[in-house]
Amino acid sequence: MRLYRRDGPHPAPRHQRRPATPLPAHRRQAQHGAARPGERTPILLAARADDGTIAAQHAVPVDKTNEITVFGPMVDQISDSQVTGTVFTADQLHTQREHARYRHSRAAFFVFTVGGNQPRLFAAIDTVAWHLIGVEHATIDRGHGRIEVRTIRALPATPTIAGLFPHAAQVFLLERSIYTLDGEPLGAVAVLGITNLAPAQADPAALLAYVRGHWSIESLHWLRDAVLGEDDSRVSTASRAMTALRNLVIGLFRLAGITRISSQLRHNSRDPYRRPLLLLVPYQGTFAS
Repeated sequence: MRLYRRDGPHPAPRHQRRPATPLPAHRRQAQHGAARPGERTPILLAARADDGTIAAQHAVPVDKTNEITVFGPMVDQISDSQVTGTVFTADQLHTQREHARYRHSRAAFFVFTVGGNQPRLFAAIDTVAWHLIGVEHATIDRGHGRIEVRTIRALPATPTIAGLFPHAAQVFLLERSIYTLDGEPLGAVAVLGITNLAPAQADPAALLAYVRGHWSIESLHWLRDAVLGEDDSRVSTASRAMTALRNLVIGLFRLAGITRISSQLRHNSRDPYRRPLLLLVPYQGTFAS
């Protein structure tokens, strides 16, 4: 789950369109299943988009429930001042009516992708005459030996769609096409979405940015798993405390403007009793470049 402050940084043919694969932003919860005795309890996290810090976390007792029912208690930990006016994005699993009502009750916004877990809503958005709507915003990115083109079209929610999902204001179709550097097509995917942001509050460019920003949460998982060794950890009895400590480390680095976290960890390891403590000192020039 990702949080955006609104005052901060701002189609395929139907027969080829399919519900998008649920985004793996909570892969530990989705893949580990019920925790066996001695195993770590999965944790649901909410991360801020502006500085990458963790806003809240909550254990998921998968032997009794799943992360859907944990969403409310987790966001309850976040103060109203931080929730009001904030845009929430989340995995497709959390495209739930109750989640939408909860956000609205706290004067917050949501941008959801829609897939197989909401079949009637997906069908209603998919039947919109998208082929009659021109592309309203596009981005082109070149890197890693390929070119990615993303386009988006958005429309106000129809009465049918509004009846299927509470507080729906707009629906959108986001398409991503991938090409080689020579222009040869490599693949394409289409994603349908819904939001309670009115057109005057979020234009197609903003909606595309919100969805792309949520997908980038995978970098946070890579950081926790590969750099901080969360998946390889054998700590079970204090797993939540270790998760909190990892959150602290990531938050300190983000707030200090450090992006090369692996390099910074190596730098700290050369003087482990002094250099990590310097991160607590708001003094520019303390950190390794």
